[in-house]
Amino acid sequence: MNINGHKKKVYMVQPTYLNGKAVYFPLAAGTLIAYASAVPEIAENYSFEDILFLREPLDAALEKMSSPFLAGFSSYLWNIEYNKALAKKVKEKHPGCITVFGGHQVSSGGSFLEEFPFADILIHGEGEEVFAALLLALSGKKALDEIPGISYRKNGRAIDSPAAMPPDLNLAPSPYLEGVFDKIMAENPSLEFIQCIETNRGCPNNCAFCGWSMRESKVRMIPFERVREEIKWASDKKIEFLGCNDANFGLFERDGEIIDFLIDYKNKTGYPDKFQVSFAKNSSEHIFRLSEKLHAHNMNKGVALSFQTMNETAAKNVGRSNIGIKHYTELLRMYNESGMPCFTELIIGLPGETFGSFADGVNTLLKAGQHSSILIHICEWLPGSAMGQKEYIEKYGLEISEIPLFQAHRDIYEEDEVREYSRIITKTYSMANSDWIDMNMFSICVQCFHHLGLLRFFAVYLYYEKNVEYKDFYLKLLDLLKNGDALAGKVFAALREKLAGAVKGQGSLVCYDEKYGTVTWTLEEFAFLELISEKDRFYAETEDFLRSFGMEKNIFENLFRFQKSMVKTISNPRAETELDYNFTAYFKNRINGREAVLEKKRNKIVVEDPDATENWADYARYTVWYKRRGGQNTYLDTAEVKFES
Repeated sequence: MNINGHKKKVYMVQPTYLNGKAVYFPLAAGTLIAYASAVPEIAENYSFEDILFLREPLDAALEKMSSPFLAGFSSYLWNIEYNKALAKKVKEKHPGCITVFGGHQVSSGGSFLEEFPFADILIHGEGEEVFAALLLALSGKKALDEIPGISYRKNGRAIDSPAAMPPDLNLAPSPYLEGVFDKIMAENPSLEFIQCIETNRGCPNNCAFCGWSMRESKVRMIPFERVREEIKWASDKKIEFLGCNDANFGLFERDGEIIDFLIDYKNKTGYPDKFQVSFAKNSSEHIFRLSEKLHAHNMNKGVALSFQTMNETAAKNVGRSNIGIKHYTELLRMYNESGMPCFTELIIGLPGETFGSFADGVNTLLKAGQHSSILIHICEWLPGSAMGQKEYIEKYGLEISEIPLFQAHRDIYEEDEVREYSRIITKTYSMANSDWIDMNMFSICVQCFHHLGLLRFFAVYLYYEKNVEYKDFYLKLLDLLKNGDALAGKVFAALREKLAGAVKGQGSLVCYDEKYGTVTWTLEEFAFLELISEKDRFYAETEDFLRSFGMEKNIFENLFRFQKSMVKTISNPRAETELDYNFTAYFKNRINGREAVLEKKRNKIVVEDPDATENWADYARYTVWYKRRGGQNTYLDTAEVKFES
């Protein structure tokens, strides 16, 4: 038997960014270590050294590797360039070290090896069994060409082995319970670790833009006892934020037992405080009940009712299957009635989508009652997805632009020795570059003015009382913003320039102003901040546009006062607004999907906001960033605020 000093040293690398003091455990790297360490022949021959989990200077990371036999790089969108730069340095200093790459940013086949000579072996798909087999082969216990799921060099050329079967998760030990992360926690007492667990693995959907689209789709269960023990571990270690890596939590009846177990431990110990989970894509009443339990104990931050696209052709092209709009509308009504925050996600850039179909899709969601939050993402191209394959790119005419990593809410003072990149879809067979820009401008307009609240109540009133479609209201507003020197026009012109630059691979898609703190903002958040920080000017300049819809003079003037009073701002713990109409009851009913008649009645609205902030930096962080997903950006959205007639 080898003594510890003569064992082959293995270093795992899974660096991520800090968010303040918060950082995720390197779960993928830890899972590989836990699985491999349970194999006696591996434990006898290998020593697992440090896991490099922070984006520290490359030379500092390199210095931690003493006589490495193997360095394993777990690679994702946010660390692939760092991993490549470090691997190159490792090879220069330790030429005999074997470098192994895996993760979602590693494409199928051996092209990565041909492009990057410092990479020796690739692992494709789930890595537990493959990584263990690789270690056995490198210690002479197995032949390299016997291992499925890898690419490697032989006689100077890349060799691809057959795909590996998914691992048996019943045999997979937990890195938390096996103590893999104990050293990390002991050496970094000032960090606030975020724990992620799995209760199942796999996805029944085959969305082409997702990394799961190239993998075995069968959903496999993590043993229930392991899940419970990992929750207990989180509680014992006082982990405040627990994440769940399941692609579709809520598919199984036992998920209710897991929620009950979580709630029980929070009630007993206070930990974990929050549980972030991606619920099953085709939401149901079962998921509503799970969400209801979490919401009752203040453990969730919002539930996604996702579509990604409302266009049937685009949905088919990406392998997406959506719930019907009638079912969606009913679910939305249930969430609104219960006071539970929910949001809907769409993606810009899916092949088959046009500007017209995108605007129609947003309009459909607004008509269904999604007034609190639609999060609209730009489609990122992932090499390990079906969309990342050459055949898919050619079939659908994809054009990919490379920009600095699209990472909002990141502190600008974080230094980046190695820049990461987002590769975004800016053209398809159905969408020109100009259409992509127009889709994003419409997206920014709707999110800024409707979901963040600046003109939401006008849009809702005009839809119900004047038959003005939501998309027509916001398209007309966009046309107005293209002309003139008004504040909103200048803000939106600058954002259009940023989008045009992104198409050419120039510049980023985040904004920064020190007035709003030291973090970056999405385009719609920044537009909202720029306008709300000059609230009186914005509404004065927008008044003629709003009058152009022909509302009765007295109703318009009252609604104008109501709209201005409902948008949260700074230094406003208490405010009073006198009205001739009961807009509070009217909009609470309309936004929650109920019939409503505007009642003419003298009333005074008293808004009390115990969370009012004193400066724009705090307002941006706590009101815009933290409360956005839950749709709590107007006083009408916020349960704690009192309205008195």
